[in-house]
Amino acid sequence: LGYIMTHSKGPVAVVMPTEKSLTDWMSQKFEPMAAATPAVGAVLAKRSNSGSDNNAQRKKFTGGILYAKTAGSTAELKSTSLRYAIADECDEYDWTTTQGDPLGLLEVRLTTFHDRKLYVPSSPTMKDASRIEELFDAGDRRRYHVPCPHCNEPQPLVWANLRWSKKPDNPRRILDCWYVCRECGAEIPEHHKPDMLARGRWVAEAPGAPYPS
Repeated sequence: LGYIMTHSKGPVAVVMPTEKSLTDWMSQKFEPMAAATPAVGAVLAKRSNSGSDNNAQRKKFTGGILYAKTAGSTAELKSTSLRYAIADECDEYDWTTTQGDPLGLLEVRLTTFHDRKLYVPSSPTMKDASRIEELFDAGDRRRYHVPCPHCNEPQPLVWANLRWSKKPDNPRRILDCWYVCRECGAEIPEHHKPDMLARGRWVAEAPGAPYPS
């Protein structure tokens, strides 16, 4: 989002699941980022007396404007053209709203720009009833593969290969945690993770799969 505001420019919308999540995102994520990043602060419009250019749901910046909305209020953007949209935690959206599919409404708003982009970051919820799973399966399904520090076999990190030990007199207290390589079975302590991530690469399970427009 900071890159869009300082370099790419254009109107952008951030859509969160609820009013609370939107308020928390604005106060805990966006405002600290803007305050700590001189380039972003420089392009943000200064708060005017009316506050119309810089408030909780609308922030004007040089070359564009940021709209902050909830999934239930995306219909308010029906007369707005967007170049970028960020649909955060879409699996938490209320899909029963009478105003329509929030993602579908955003996609319509993006059609004006030929170089449009819709970002949909989300944690998956229920299998086979997850919107982010549906979107992931529709693409090339790329996962980040990291090399084992013992055998160098590249692999995605999966929960099933995580191991831990618990304190005997307190089962809720975890003493140690490590990962097990799927190829050689070696134990990988936490301190290897930064180097593994630095040497990792994205691998597509379905190379060249077209993303539905």
